[in-house]
Amino acid sequence: KARIACIGPAATKGVLFASIMNDLNRTAGRSGVGAVMGSKKLVAVAVRGTSDVPIKDPDLFRAVVDKYLKQYRDSLGGERHSLNQYGTAATITKTQKFGVLPTRNFQQGTFEHWESLSGETLTEQFLIKTKTCHSCPIGCGRVTKVVKPGFEGEGEGPEYETIFALGSNCGIGDLAAVAKANYVCNEMGLDTISMGATISCAMELFERGWISETDIGRPLRFGDAEALVEMCRLTGLREGFGNYLAEGSLRLATRYGHPELAMVSKGQEFAGYDPRGEQGMGLAYATSPIGASHMRGDPAYIELLGVPKTIDPIASKGKSLIVKDWQEVFAVIDSAGLCVFFSVRNYMTPTEDIRPVGIVELLNASTGADYSLEELVKAGERIINAERLFLVKAGFSRKDDTLPPRMLQEPLPDGHAKGHVVRLEEMLTEYYRLRGWNQNGVPTEEKLRELDLK
Repeated sequence: KARIACIGPAATKGVLFASIMNDLNRTAGRSGVGAVMGSKKLVAVAVRGTSDVPIKDPDLFRAVVDKYLKQYRDSLGGERHSLNQYGTAATITKTQKFGVLPTRNFQQGTFEHWESLSGETLTEQFLIKTKTCHSCPIGCGRVTKVVKPGFEGEGEGPEYETIFALGSNCGIGDLAAVAKANYVCNEMGLDTISMGATISCAMELFERGWISETDIGRPLRFGDAEALVEMCRLTGLREGFGNYLAEGSLRLATRYGHPELAMVSKGQEFAGYDPRGEQGMGLAYATSPIGASHMRGDPAYIELLGVPKTIDPIASKGKSLIVKDWQEVFAVIDSAGLCVFFSVRNYMTPTEDIRPVGIVELLNASTGADYSLEELVKAGERIINAERLFLVKAGFSRKDDTLPPRMLQEPLPDGHAKGHVVRLEEMLTEYYRLRGWNQNGVPTEEKLRELDLK
């Protein structure tokens, strides 16, 4: 009955993007949190609870939960949610359609073999059963099995972010190989986004002649499925060329004289959306406090998925306010311990000015804190500003709120967003103004006093 958070060989050996694994196949994956545990020689934390979770008003809390569950089920009209049918891999269809599916180290925005990586393919060929977190009505988890010779395995996933990173971004359209690489990453305790991004960076470096076959020990070209799986294993063990991959794409590309080929912000690899075709995501990547992340305010909901409404992904006007608002709401969701998938679709007001009405009701019923909606939104803003103060003291500023040259100078060559780059500077200037920060990205004294941070 215990719950265990543990590290694997990758964290023990100091891979910089090592993860913390929990419940066998779930991952705290980004920012190298597993490497931190490994550096402190902390292998696992096991917890077994023996008491009920205290609820301030159990009847009211149950009523609020039932209200939003009914609202969710009514919205489906008897149909299954796409996340239940196909898992997060359903996102492939949207990113391919909008031309933002990262392909071959973000050199392209569409992938010719995208259908072989889709949620439909995952469901038809590899799915054993769906899996839910505790009490979740969606059930987006996938338990899968691969029987293809050379890639045999069984486990959970792969999720969309894994499929893009180990699939299209490495030029690989074989979902069996992607699933196998995912299993290896889970067993080693590796962040699949950074792992795939680092391999794809190495593939481009190799194809341009900037890394030799001697250094790698084999050819490493886009589309090489066997090499993908092998590089994941070598990285987890820090063996051979895996010792260089273990440093992440920025350090790898810098080692070979071409840091511009690392698709990172603040040193962290991009998630599965090319920001040249999704301007809000470009601003979110650049301003995220942990480096490029789609989980510190995810404009893809409103730019690609139409939640709560669709807005032009290529337009940059108005995106500064949207990114600001979404970052603050995500800070509230994270702090409340809620699932982003259910929260964004069910607890928010159905306008682009997202307001976490349902979360206020849940928090007040469970804790008795008696938040107003304005107070909760302000709490999200306070979190963002507190994080920014930490970064400022660590030496970060506007110079770090940026993107690689490819995003700013090389127009997308294909797809719906063909010809576009990220128009970052115009959005960033407006973003700072809306945040109450100076033009170097530092919170003003007035803003800090307003938020009770001074």
